[in-house]
Amino acid sequence: MSRLAETVDLDALVAEVAAHAGAQMVSRTPGAVVAGDCTLLVRVFENLFENAQQAGAAVIRVAVQVMPEEVTVHVEDDGRGVAREDAERVFAPGWPGRGGAGSGLFAVAAAVEAHGGRARCVPLARGTRFSVTLPLAACPALA
Repeated sequence: MSRLAETVDLDALVAEVAAHAGAQMVSRTPGAVVAGDCTLLVRVFENLFENAQQAGAAVIRVAVQVMPEEVTVHVEDDGRGVAREDAERVFAPGWPGRGGAGSGLFAVAAAVEAHGGRARCVPLARGTRFSVTLPLAACPALA
């Protein structure tokens, strides 16, 4: 079995990683299951939470949203934010973040794309929202 074909309860995974990072779960969808690599997905969310912390976020909020064929996890923070003109570039390799090597958000995008999904950055009036959307393998809660 391919590592990307493991069954992963994304809601539970995100909740566990969020708890370690001190992030607030504001919306959950128990049973939101994707086919993927648990280790890679943990790293995706660790990178997003670390990014928020490095941006000076006092509050990190997380919401899991299920649509008919996909699940989206929104990670929103009140940190320094991203300039609107940089929103499309933050996932590029080597993008000059805040003193880092510029590989964290690139790794997020690469891992999400390897899972058949997409990552998005939305600058807010204060802070940033990163959204990770993945194909839904099954969601018994909606069945």
